[in-house]
Amino acid sequence: MPKIKRKQIVILILAILILYVVTEAIPGFVSKATPTTTIEYGNLLVEDDVTCYALRDETVYAAPSAGSVKYNIDEGTQIKVGKEVLTFQSSKSDTDPEKEIKFQDIADRLGDKAVSENITKANRKGVFSTYIDGYESYFTAENFDKITEAKAMERKGKIEDVKSSDVDKGQPLYKIADQSQWHMICWIDGEDISRYQVGADVTVRFDDERADDVVFTVEKISEEGEKWKLLLSSNRYYKDFAKFRDLDVKLITTDIDGIIIDNKYLTTKDGKTGVYVVQTTGDPKFVQIKALGTDGEKTVVSENTFYDEEGQMVETVKVYDEILKNPEADDSKDSDSKSK
Repeated sequence: MPKIKRKQIVILILAILILYVVTEAIPGFVSKATPTTTIEYGNLLVEDDVTCYALRDETVYAAPSAGSVKYNIDEGTQIKVGKEVLTFQSSKSDTDPEKEIKFQDIADRLGDKAVSENITKANRKGVFSTYIDGYESYFTAENFDKITEAKAMERKGKIEDVKSSDVDKGQPLYKIADQSQWHMICWIDGEDISRYQVGADVTVRFDDERADDVVFTVEKISEEGEKWKLLLSSNRYYKDFAKFRDLDVKLITTDIDGIIIDNKYLTTKDGKTGVYVVQTTGDPKFVQIKALGTDGEKTVVSENTFYDEEGQMVETVKVYDEILKNPEADDSKDSDSKSK
């Protein structure tokens, strides 16, 4: 083979190799030089630690005279109208009206709101309880606008078990609380209130490993100073429903499994939110995402596909996709734009 022909073949081979490097190796090198991250599957939990106060429709019953009591109903029992709740035997002894009775402070707070007639049988349905604080007519849903955080804190920790076998006239004996619809009130910091909307559900996690979470609906939101006051309503069961007034709980607004993306990796294109996914060629491609929830720093998004507002199916991110950390890539970096 003539030397000149052999030389031409060598040059051709070198040209092919150079072309390969330019078209394949260089883009891959550039993509590796661009900061990227791999998205993964996880759980996004958004919660607020707050003190909630129970607001119930409840009636307190007090002894009509001094006497002895035998309770026939256990704490927390759901009862119907006419159910015999206790046996009361009056001592018929004259009681000095100036004498301080047992649970005098609770009786004073109740005032004339306690019922002292026909106390042996339930005159309403509800949950039977001997845990009373005297604020039963104050902590109601109807009184929501009047309850302030300062006033609620003044009344915190006052509930007591008043169950007793020997009682004085006017002494609180028990209460019946309606659990068909009950409420809680709490206060949220201003920077967190955007996560709450009237009509939306929140999950309340009580500080008790034995208790199940209870779903509440946000019924009202009211501004109070630098905080926001929430009225939550529920008809769900909670085992200690009637025993507490105030509890430290967690309000959970988001608890979702899915692909989690750091918000700083999100960008917009043509009015749509998404990320730049690195393709097998090394080129970044804009991929639209659908947010399912966020804590302000991270967002959980749909996986593989979702339907947009027009009902069209959209292909979206997948687990272990590699995305750009610097999403301010212009259209010239987008493989879709290159194909056009």
